[in-house]
This record gives sequence, C-alpha cells and structure tokens, in this order.
Amino acid sequence: MTDTAVAAAVPADDQTDNSSRLAKIGLAALAAFTLLFALALVLTYSMLHSQITDKGSRVKALQADLAASNQKLVRLRGDVDKNAAALKAAGAQQVSALQDKLTTANARITQIANCLPELQNELNGQTVQTAETNGWLTNAYLTNGVQVSRVCAKTLYGTSTVSGD
Repeated sequence: MTDTAVAAAVPADDQTDNSSRLAKIGLAALAAFTLLFALALVLTYSMLHSQITDKGSRVKALQADLAASNQKLVRLRGDVDKNAAALKAAGAQQVSALQDKLTTANARITQIANCLPELQNELNGQTVQTAETNGWLTNAYLTNGVQVSRVCAKTLYGTSTVSGD
C-alpha cells in the first residue's frame, strides 16, 4: 500500500490571510529597519553634534583671542608710529642743534685761523727787558711793540681792548 496524500484544497480565505500576513511582516520589517536607521541617525547626529558644538566653541574662543590680539596689534602699531614720529622729531631737533653748534664752531675756527698770523707777530715782537743793580738782576719785564687788531683781540683774548688803549 502506498500512501498517497491528497492535497486538500486551501480555502481562499486562508490564502488571503497568508498574503496579508506576509504584507504585515514586510511592513513590520520595514518599520523595524526604518526605526533602526532613524536610531542610528539620531546616535550619529548626537555624537557629531557634540563634536561640532565643541569645535564651534573652540572656534569662538580662538576668534575672541584673535580679535584681542588684533586690537593689541593695532594699539602697539599706533604706539610704534607715535614713538617713531617722536624720535624722528627729536632726532631732527638734535641734528639741527648739532648743525648750529658745528656752524658756530666752524666760524670760531675760521676766526682763530685768520688771527693766527697776528698772534704769531705779537709773540715774535715780545722782548724781555731787564735791569741790574751792582750786577744783580733787579727787574725783568716784557715789552711788545706789535699788538693784534681789535677784532683778533676779541677772538683770541675774549676782549676787544688792546693793552695801551
């Protein structure tokens, strides 16, 4: 004897139940996948958001430091410009004062150089006069027959009076 199974016909209502069950399982799987995907997105967003927030805070802190440094740089540049202008003005005044002194010194040197020949003549014109008593030197003095001009007397001696006036 052979057993043969006879397939019984499945009623149409059971077939509809199976396809609706499959559709429900598919939808549930799709919903589970969507939920897992959304959860993964939320976790990723949460991690990245905290990193972005940290980096944003760091960028703001660095921008504040940069702004403070720029303000300090502008202030220092102003100080440098002001100091440079003051030094330049002071240097110009010093140069002018030194040029005036040099001009005065050059004029004085020229006056002295012009009066040197007269001074030489005056020095060469001096003679020592002496007097003796019983062979003893009792008196000695200088005489000078040549004197410098009034202009040279003022230059050489600081006075315009010439001895004998």
